[in-house]
Amino acid sequence: MMLKKLLITASIIASGLFANAQCVPDVTITDPGVYPDSATGLAVGVVGVPYNQVIQVRTFLDTVVTVPPFGTVNFQLDSITITGVSGLPPGITYACNPGTCKFLASSNGCLLLSGTPVTAGVYPITVDVMAKGKLTNLGNLSFSQPQSVTYYTITIDTNSGIMELLPKDKLSMSQNLPNPYRDKSVIYFNTPSGGKLEFKVFNILGKVVFSDWITAKRGVNTYTLDAAKFNSGIYMYSLTSGTSTVTRRMVVAK
Repeated sequence: MMLKKLLITASIIASGLFANAQCVPDVTITDPGVYPDSATGLAVGVVGVPYNQVIQVRTFLDTVVTVPPFGTVNFQLDSITITGVSGLPPGITYACNPGTCKFLASSNGCLLLSGTPVTAGVYPITVDVMAKGKLTNLGNLSFSQPQSVTYYTITIDTNSGIMELLPKDKLSMSQNLPNPYRDKSVIYFNTPSGGKLEFKVFNILGKVVFSDWITAKRGVNTYTLDAAKFNSGIYMYSLTSGTSTVTRRMVVAK
């Protein structure tokens, strides 16, 4: 007997993480599913730069499944438990919220992948889960099914790879990494002349919520963002040198 893969993949992953901290489930999510979905994917990481990725989850209550030899039957979920996560980049770990990694039907949870990656590469992730519930039109027969979710991949880049992408003859700035982030995030930028640069962060209404002056050397520099300075949400950030300004978007997800 086998649950449809959609049954599991639409609701399974909710394991929050940090060895000593947890992500916060987004209780405003009411549609069963995983956010970001497989099409959006996970944030790119950088060797030596702290990585944080939150995955929000809303589990389902019931669905229709195919159970040979009975055919199509109604399945009422009791819980989905994450039994393991494999394939994570070296330096990245996971933990669950709830801490038991057991998520009841029709509930919200989250998965937070975090740590400092040490090796560049592309890492396909496998999340093993166990779904348990009842087949309601078969006398509430208990039903459980293991399943593996394999559609997530984490890409870890090198610092040199990012620096090579920055134009050297003008002011340029990378996307902050990781993004979204809940702790620290790093921006790489290039300036052909060095000197004082103005850095600003704007909320979605265009109001300046943070500003700083950066003393930069000629060439590639780094700037570290601290999520403690911002509320969760979407922001724009800019870097200005003389008459040149570059702008990008970031997401803070605590």
